[in-house]
Amino acid sequence: MKKVILTKPGNASKEISKQLEKAGLSKDALLVWPAFSFRKPYAPDTETILNGADLGAVLVVVSPTAAQFLYDQLPNLPKDTQFAAVGEPTAKKIEALYKPIKPVIFPSGSVDVSGSERLFEVFEAMGLPERVVIVRGQTGRGYLFEALQERGVSVSKAVIYERVPFQLSTSEKAKVSPSDALIVLVTSTDAVNHLWESLGQEFADSLRNAAYFTIHHRIAERLKSLGAGKVTIYDSAKDNIVQLIAGTAS
Repeated sequence: MKKVILTKPGNASKEISKQLEKAGLSKDALLVWPAFSFRKPYAPDTETILNGADLGAVLVVVSPTAAQFLYDQLPNLPKDTQFAAVGEPTAKKIEALYKPIKPVIFPSGSVDVSGSERLFEVFEAMGLPERVVIVRGQTGRGYLFEALQERGVSVSKAVIYERVPFQLSTSEKAKVSPSDALIVLVTSTDAVNHLWESLGQEFADSLRNAAYFTIHHRIAERLKSLGAGKVTIYDSAKDNIVQLIAGTAS
């Protein structure tokens, strides 16, 4: 039997599951396992962010989730704060929340050609900033931090939210068998690692033979390093992921 595992965080997987049901997939075949939930840290790095903003640092916000947690904890940043985002969805979230007087810096294009690498290229083209604070969860955006640091930028990381890994219960795991053909939607390398660890060695062959849909070449590379052979990178701005999954499941 074919099973679809949806690991996109937040409510996104639930919404995709509902649309897949409408497209004709059985509810029993749809497993909503969001890789992470989010929460406020015990001690968020608000002082790092405030000090950076006061010194004119560019605040790089890594996701719409990070933007929301930032606003919830620091709604009154200086009006002239310069924000940057790793993609257009995050930029739009910042604009909606803060209504900044300076345009948000972000790379255009799909997720696969935006992200950290493209944002760094944008910085290079416009002139590297003197200071940057990367507003993020506990991990992530290591490439951007290292690339900026190597070029002499004063860069720091500020944890504004925590990712809490999804705990796969015995009852949830019982919904899938090692003999099932899997279709998996995964949107981060951490989610890949967490899924493989959660299902364990008994599902190793099933996971290697699964059909994966993802949004970035780094995630695809991680999957291939684990032995996955069927990996599709889709453009979230142009491709209909529901149609892609439904077509593979049919």
